[in-house]
Amino acid sequence: MPLYRNILYRNAVVVFLSGIVFMTAVPAIALAEGAKMLEEIIVTARKREESLQNVPTSVSVLSSEELDARGAASIDAVGQIAPNVHFENAQPTSGIKSPTVYIRGMGQADFIIVEDPAVGIYLDGVFTGRMVGNAFDLVDVERIEVLRGPQGTLFGRNTIGGAVNVVSKKPGTEFDATFRLAVGEEGHEEARVTINVPLGEQFGGRLTAFSRERDGYVKAQQYDDYELGSEDVWGLRLQLGGAISENLSVDFAYDYSKDTGTPGAAVPLAGIGFFNGQQAAGPGAPGAFGNFWNVFWSGDPGSCTTPTGQATNPACYGPVHNTGDDYASNSVFTDFDGNPVQANQDIEVWGTNLTIDWTVGNLNIKSITSYREFDIFLFNDLDYSPHIVFANTHPEYSQEQFSQEFQITGLAMEDRLHYVVGLYYFEEEGLEDIFNQIAHVPFLGV
Repeated sequence: MPLYRNILYRNAVVVFLSGIVFMTAVPAIALAEGAKMLEEIIVTARKREESLQNVPTSVSVLSSEELDARGAASIDAVGQIAPNVHFENAQPTSGIKSPTVYIRGMGQADFIIVEDPAVGIYLDGVFTGRMVGNAFDLVDVERIEVLRGPQGTLFGRNTIGGAVNVVSKKPGTEFDATFRLAVGEEGHEEARVTINVPLGEQFGGRLTAFSRERDGYVKAQQYDDYELGSEDVWGLRLQLGGAISENLSVDFAYDYSKDTGTPGAAVPLAGIGFFNGQQAAGPGAPGAFGNFWNVFWSGDPGSCTTPTGQATNPACYGPVHNTGDDYASNSVFTDFDGNPVQANQDIEVWGTNLTIDWTVGNLNIKSITSYREFDIFLFNDLDYSPHIVFANTHPEYSQEQFSQEFQITGLAMEDRLHYVVGLYYFEEEGLEDIFNQIAHVPFLGV
């Protein structure tokens, strides 16, 4: 027994001492490597520039290098990179290209103009009031900050789920030009050019223009050339800015984009086949509207309850179950004159902002003045039949917003206290003109 205890004791000492050596050696190696690899990340999550390591909130930062490496073209790429963030570029039930953003389960899926988002999207400190029009391209972006959790204290309303802050690159004082060209499958073509021009020793101008096209991913087989989910976007961004004096800087920005791509394909939700003429429904796909048929047409109405009958019998209404390609649609939408009708959309977004930054000692005063506007036309079929029984048309969907913000940040109590004082004014005016076509449907039977 004494020998056994002695062996245990000596083994314990050896293990303990080796642990001490290991713990003291590893930090030395980590410091040596960290001196070469670590890079300080500066963010403005708390309305002032500070290191990301000092921010006591959950923040993810996506740099321009990371966005380029991942091929991120539009803001919906945030959901593919940042954890615990769900970001889609199109509404799941209608296909309209309006971002659906959720952070930690908080978000808003309805894009109508009277619904406020639960996640705020900011472009260079400017809050964009409506979800429609927020599906903008990542043009000349320096970084994207994703703040999780309620941000009402510093960012204001509509940030109960969090905030996404997009920060653009500022003009430099040296000439620089870059050109990017990309091609890919499904007719993907993308071009982007950026030119930076010095306008004095402390002032510069920066212009970025881009264009992106891609074929749709759902083929409408009954049309000659029509696909859902296509992209046809172009736009530009102009920036002028720099230091007027040692303590005063001014930045002006203007952006414009136009999107005439087709609506995105709808997807099933909660076991309901949201077909909308936009989604391929496989043989096993659910269909809540699959048992409707035209009682005046010839054929066996009972076949409309089977996938084969729905795909072959012209009397059937509802999700057409394809037996082949799941990314194809046999459905064709016609008016009551028999003319084919296509769902389409036209999204035009532009905005401008002026930022003035003045520093006096430990006091910083910032003014952000902005005006933004979007105009949208969209048409979507709302029933799930080969004819326009229920249709949703937005002949006019527009919003104008003006915002003015003053921020005062500084230090007090011998630099032990950081404070932020602000004044914010926001005004918007929106119009959503909806025309819901409801055809006379006594010819439908179940």
